Amino acid sequence: GNTGPRDYLCTGAITATSFVDARTLALVGATVTGGVSVIPTAGGNIGFTMDASSSVNATGYLEGGVELSTTDGNIDTTTPSGSGINGAITSYSASALTARTTNGNINIKTGSGGILTAGRYGAGLDARTTGAGAINLDLNAKVSGYAGVYTSAADGATNIKAAADISGVYALSATSKAGAITIMTSGAVLGGASGVRAESDTGNISMNLGGEITGATGVAARTAGDITINAVGKVTSSGVGILTKATGNGASTVTTAGRITAFDGVVTSTENGWNTVNIGAGGISATHSGVIATASGTGSVKIQVHGDVSAGSPDGYDMSYGVAAATSSGSIQIDLDAGKFVTGASAGVAVQSQTGEATINNAGAIKSSGTGVGIQIDVNNGSATVNNSGTIQVDPGQIAIGIASGAALIKNTGVIDGSIVSLGLTTLNNSGTWNNAASSYVQYLNNTGVINMGPADGPVGTLTVAKDASFGPGSYYNARITATSNDLIMIGGKATITGGLVKITAQQDGNYQRGSRYILMRAMGGVTGQFDGVLSDMSKFTGLLSYDDKDVYLTILLRDFRSYALTRNQWSVANAIYWSSAKMGAGLGGQMLLALNQSADSSVAASLTQLSGDGVVTGAANAALQTGHLFTSVLDDQQSLWRDSMPRDQIVRTIAPFAYAPTRVEGNKWPVSRQNYAPTPVRRDDGVQRWRVWASGFGGRSSLRGDTVAGSADQKLNSYGGALGVDYQMGASMLFGVALGGSSSAFNAGNAQGSAAGIHVGAYTGFRVKGFYGTASVAYSNFANKTTRSVGAIGAIAGEQETASFTSEEVRTRLEVGRRIATENFAVTPFTAIEIAHLHTKPFIEQAAGGVGMFTLSFKAQGVASMPTFIGLKAEASLDLGGSILTPWIALAWRHEWSTSRTQTATLTALPGASFVIIGAKPARDAAQVKAGVNLAFSQTVALFATFEGEFGTKNPVYAGKGGMKMAW
Repeated sequence: GNTGPRDYLCTGAITATSFVDARTLALVGATVTGGVSVIPTAGGNIGFTMDASSSVNATGYLEGGVELSTTDGNIDTTTPSGSGINGAITSYSASALTARTTNGNINIKTGSGGILTAGRYGAGLDARTTGAGAINLDLNAKVSGYAGVYTSAADGATNIKAAADISGVYALSATSKAGAITIMTSGAVLGGASGVRAESDTGNISMNLGGEITGATGVAARTAGDITINAVGKVTSSGVGILTKATGNGASTVTTAGRITAFDGVVTSTENGWNTVNIGAGGISATHSGVIATASGTGSVKIQVHGDVSAGSPDGYDMSYGVAAATSSGSIQIDLDAGKFVTGASAGVAVQSQTGEATINNAGAIKSSGTGVGIQIDVNNGSATVNNSGTIQVDPGQIAIGIASGAALIKNTGVIDGSIVSLGLTTLNNSGTWNNAASSYVQYLNNTGVINMGPADGPVGTLTVAKDASFGPGSYYNARITATSNDLIMIGGKATITGGLVKITAQQDGNYQRGSRYILMRAMGGVTGQFDGVLSDMSKFTGLLSYDDKDVYLTILLRDFRSYALTRNQWSVANAIYWSSAKMGAGLGGQMLLALNQSADSSVAASLTQLSGDGVVTGAANAALQTGHLFTSVLDDQQSLWRDSMPRDQIVRTIAPFAYAPTRVEGNKWPVSRQNYAPTPVRRDDGVQRWRVWASGFGGRSSLRGDTVAGSADQKLNSYGGALGVDYQMGASMLFGVALGGSSSAFNAGNAQGSAAGIHVGAYTGFRVKGFYGTASVAYSNFANKTTRSVGAIGAIAGEQETASFTSEEVRTRLEVGRRIATENFAVTPFTAIEIAHLHTKPFIEQAAGGVGMFTLSFKAQGVASMPTFIGLKAEASLDLGGSILTPWIALAWRHEWSTSRTQTATLTALPGASFVIIGAKPARDAAQVKAGVNLAFSQTVALFATFEGEFGTKNPVYAGKGGMKMAW
């Protein structure tokens, strides 16, 4: 109408125009040189659109591009065409697009083909409203200017959605009084002084920033309402990356996903509301501090770190923190994920409160370099708890956890690398590892983990516990010692020890003296309990702990006595002591090692020999093998008597007349009339006796020379016993027999003596075909052994007598083949034989008076083998004694022992793991065996026999004898 607001459609070339009566303006294919303004004098709603082929180019000084201004009405860029702003609007010195109204809404939509470019004094988009009017921006066009986007509302809401890039000295700014501000970006916001900034008096502020943000202040928000910022993209700032301030009861929540690179990464504050910071995987790289979150009223702080936070130390700045939180009365919670780290120059993590409760949960790594502190706690009348399952690390000599005030509880299941210094009331529950603990000062200590006082090459120091301390099972106290000083735990109250180990760390080239004593711990309130022992990493020394009312002492003991050994056996014992005494218990092992340390150098070798137990097993084994051999040789004797008995044992019969002939009565008188006729004779048998029973006794002794290189003692053995057997002959050429025997044997081997009662069971068989024969036997023997070993005094420790009872079993087989070449009264027999024996000794432990002694040994199950072979010649003769036959014989053989090793494996019961192998006296490998005997057959049913057996070589003579009787039927 002629008088009402009008709708304008402009095309073609247009110069600067002011539409004072317009209701709507649409630019379609229009090229505007100069600014365009829609300012109806009557106020009310106005609309503006432009298509992509249109453009506005304002070139005049302070000439804006498009100005939309009204009163008491709405401004809408989707009216009249609904397409929004799709063309380019440019102002060389003022704002590109200005929208202002009172008490109305501003709805601006730009298309992706549009662009808003402002001059040096203007904004790309400037939207302002008052009253309850809202501002809604849907920006798909790039916006740039001195201020990229600026909005101002009063009580209405501000909603900004930007899909394209926004740039400017102040890239994106929004203000309001009571109205809420919501900003969503997916494009980049590139600012000079600030990137994204929102301020409201009481309205809530919410940001979801998907693109990159840059600016001297990257993101900033201030309000008395709630602040929520979700920064998905990276933020780069020369000042503060994200800055928030929520006053009154307002809460602040900042969540990041991308990396923040800034002077200060995230700085947030509240008064009475929650202050929450969630650092995402992108982490923070800060020149000064990573995260600083405060609550000055009753508010609380919660910081969760899911990415790495690195803070440096710029010149001119004293305080630099990785993560810092402060409250007045509210709580503090800081969580660091596993695999992530927080570093700061002044402190990795710092908490401060007046009366609040602070909790630090570290599963990652908290670090500080230079003179910085790992965790700094200042909670005044409040309290703090540190739950460390990760690592807290500082440079050498620095403080890992510093408590300036308040009550602190430190629960360590991870690693603390540095001292802990408390000026408050601190309790440390350490079940992890605490390194570089020297120079620490805490009030209470409960240790079930590892305390390392410092590096091996560092100076020794003192850990001070002002009140009570306890050391539990599985704990370690790693103390360093030098030739003149040592680490010390000084306890003002009581020390309660229920186990754990003391580990010694020392300089390997230190001039240590065995027997030197150090005070490792002093408790002014008294010491109760004991450590389990000492673990040493010294090459030659270990330690022994002792206690009095207030002190724990360490006595240095030499554990490497290998250089004192003169023989191989002594070295074996010394080597076992060396490798097992690095961990020294508080029991008999320490006392035994102390005894060796008290010994004069000249007597150490003899003490090692006493500890070796030489002969306990090898002496019993040699005696058992000798006894088993004697029993088997008795079986062999019976087979020899059988195979050689045709016709040796047959009685030579006088030629007699036939049975029917008269018998001469006397002299040469032979009256026929007085002839007496013998009765009809019974048919004569074949002279073969099917069954035999026999009994034999045996005995022998031998002397085995010890090995001078090994240092084994000479052994003297003796055995005696008896056997009873029965056999049966099948036909003319086979024999089967069994035997049962008993024996007693004894040995003497230096400091060891013993005896054994044996039970023997055997079976044997043989065959003979013409002059050839073969025999075989197998025997099982069981020995009940008893031994006694005398150990003289070692150092200041009195000697002991060790006794043992144990069982051993032997299985022995003998095989022999030969050929007997006989004439009427003489025979020779070349033969060869082999014996295979294995003796198994069951495990046992020696006992001293009252139980296991300081010098007792334990022996595991072990075995020894013997396999002698014989090649020899036997000669015999047969003498008729007028009804009896006497058969003397002799056999000479070369005996070769294929298994001469005689060793025993023993363990010092006082030192678990101190196992060693001792070489005992052993038989000669080669010897000449001489056997001689005689057999007296009174008839085919009764005979006596006796045998001598000896072995002669370069050493170790053996003598044995056997004798018995047999009866056949």
